[in-house]
Amino acid sequence: MHDFPDSALIHCIDLAYQKLSGKHLPSPKNLTDRSWWLHHEAPYCILAHNNDNDPHFIYANQCALKCFEYPREEILQLPSRLSAATSEQLERQQLLNALANKGIIHDYSGVRITREGKTFNIYNGVIWQLKNDDEESWGQAALFWLSPNVIEHNFGA
Repeated sequence: MHDFPDSALIHCIDLAYQKLSGKHLPSPKNLTDRSWWLHHEAPYCILAHNNDNDPHFIYANQCALKCFEYPREEILQLPSRLSAATSEQLERQQLLNALANKGIIHDYSGVRITREGKTFNIYNGVIWQLKNDDEESWGQAALFWLSPNVIEHNFGA
């Protein structure tokens, strides 16, 4: 097993996804270390933010760090609303508001913005609530792909 700073957190994010969707985050079968693969090798972005009044990121996998062009230390200080283009922030907030009632939302897309202000499209997104064993929410997580033609079934999940 590989050890890295976010291994326990990505494991919790994966478990929350499984609880709401009935399956693990998309990945190849028979991995020896799912958390390591999800963090270092997943070909899609995984992000999570906390429940502050102005939530900031608490997790970003390597794909997300590359897409948003942030080093880990900086993205973990970034209010998550700043990941969306200004024109997309209202729609993003409405989606997060709807999530409070649904627990998980599939198939969203949109425009996100890098550290340098470049925009990029996201596809086949999923957002879900992160809750502890007492069902208290401690944040939300998201995954998205960078191509509209890539779906989780490519892993045989």
